[in-house]
Amino acid sequence: MKEKAYHEKVNNRNEVHLRELCAKLPVFCKQFFIGIESTTSSRTRIAYAYDLGIFFEYLHETNPIYQKMEITHFPLQILDELKPMDIEEYLMYLKYYVKDGIEHSNDEQSLKRKLSSLKSFYNYYYRNELITQNPAAYNPIYHPKANAKRRKKILKNMLDASHITKDEYNEAMKDDVYSRIQSVDNQITQSNNVYSYFVDEVVSQVMSDLQEQKGYTYTQAYNAVYSGGLKIYTTQDSKIQKICNKELSNAENYPNTVSYSINWAWTIQHADGTTENYSESYINYYHKVLLNESSFKLIFSTKEAAKECVKQYKKYLYPDADTAFDAACSAFNELLRGIC
Repeated sequence: MKEKAYHEKVNNRNEVHLRELCAKLPVFCKQFFIGIESTTSSRTRIAYAYDLGIFFEYLHETNPIYQKMEITHFPLQILDELKPMDIEEYLMYLKYYVKDGIEHSNDEQSLKRKLSSLKSFYNYYYRNELITQNPAAYNPIYHPKANAKRRKKILKNMLDASHITKDEYNEAMKDDVYSRIQSVDNQITQSNNVYSYFVDEVVSQVMSDLQEQKGYTYTQAYNAVYSGGLKIYTTQDSKIQKICNKELSNAENYPNTVSYSINWAWTIQHADGTTENYSESYINYYHKVLLNESSFKLIFSTKEAAKECVKQYKKYLYPDADTAFDAACSAFNELLRGIC
């Protein structure tokens, strides 16, 4: 119980800080953080918000069009306008820059983390069909087919321009590069990194010490922990913690006591550009107030029952959903963020 109370305290503190960071981001970013809430920790979302803040500040400073616009007013279309070269230039900028008179630098590991944040950000909107361009869409690990098609076209252009010979072209086409890439990626991603209240507390204490004993600002302390190359050793056995986390979340270990809750968001964008947002709180209000079901709770014995509850609420909102969406919506995005 004590551990749970502590964990909630840390999460609440992180949520407050996350809101402060999100308030400085473009408004459309809110949907991204709602969408990933059920699959990420509050600490991870803070890291995303921090990285995205740097990215949009960079665009604000370097892009002539968006220099005249407040960052919070940036439209979603900005993601479609950026090209892979823009991302490359951003990564070059991150290696060394000066902000508010303070020098910042990022090593290779820090650059990879910031790029990973940006990829997750882009992939979310691309996957939900809210943007049409994605610099990460040709990633050879996650999109090998798209990358192979592009690779073939580039090699053909190089052959036609006499930059490579026919033999070099054939050799490159026969090379099973994707198997090698997947093999390396599997080795890299099979890590034992886990996050728990223990890790949160260590990070919190280190950042507090840097601020209190070294006079760092919050941002400087954050940079030192996540980008400064610090190595922090703790007493936690990450392998054992990973096993514990896996078993704790395994529903088969609780055959008679498993319940499911809804963590849901639904955004409808109409042809005129207006949007409507719904969440599980609306479902709760619908049952308790409109249907006068005072004992209703967003707790279900099966996943199917939880999904049916969402389905019935959508039917209440749009009885003729099949025709209403086709006629009124240019795009809609449904996020069943977590039935867990």
